Amino acid sequence: MTEKLESHGGRRLLLVAVGAALVPVCWGLTLALAQVELSQKDQQQIQAQAALMAAEDLYDHGEVEKAIEQWREAVRLDPGLTRAHHDLGLALRDKGQLAGAIAALREAVRLDPRNASGHADLGDTLQERGDVEGALAAYRAAVALVPNSAPLRGNLGYLLVRKGDVEGAIVEWREATRLDPQYPPPHANLGEALENKGDAPGAIAAYERFLDLAPRAPNATEVRKRLAALKAAHEQ
Repeated sequence: MTEKLESHGGRRLLLVAVGAALVPVCWGLTLALAQVELSQKDQQQIQAQAALMAAEDLYDHGEVEKAIEQWREAVRLDPGLTRAHHDLGLALRDKGQLAGAIAALREAVRLDPRNASGHADLGDTLQERGDVEGALAAYRAAVALVPNSAPLRGNLGYLLVRKGDVEGAIVEWREATRLDPQYPPPHANLGEALENKGDAPGAIAAYERFLDLAPRAPNATEVRKRLAALKAAHEQ
């Protein structure tokens, strides 16, 4: 026997499946039975989903603190609700509460280890806190899950540079530009890395490609200066 709640003209009915037929039964006659059959865990999961939806609506309307309260309530009611942990972590990061954000995002990826965006968001938050090693581990996990993502590869390259591994960063940026030639950031980063290595032709090509793709990017003026200087030195 399966049960399904429906509303008809403001009068709530419980439709009880008997064979192939749906027989409407007055809500008042079956309320006690439904409450018995719905376990406490099921009720909490329903309430957690309601809190999750309320949090998202509050956040969309700029009520961040109230949204955070609802996300906390959602994870209290259903500790296994991955999305609530993830969203709570992002909201706490937006508020500058990095320790709480990291804890929430760690729980999100523990619950769902195959959530690449969870690993990436954890990596961004750890980086913001100054934990480059932790951020690298998180981004490597994300890239392992989605190896064909140019943005993930690009961010991993940036973290490798912060760690001092320029050669590793160049590998990631080259791969990012191969995966998505239209994605601008890795071209600029690759150009700077090659320039610092003394590879003027490679840097010039990377810078030119970046400017072709993003001529009005915030760093475009700086890239043009670097490109002009490289060309002038290379032509001498």
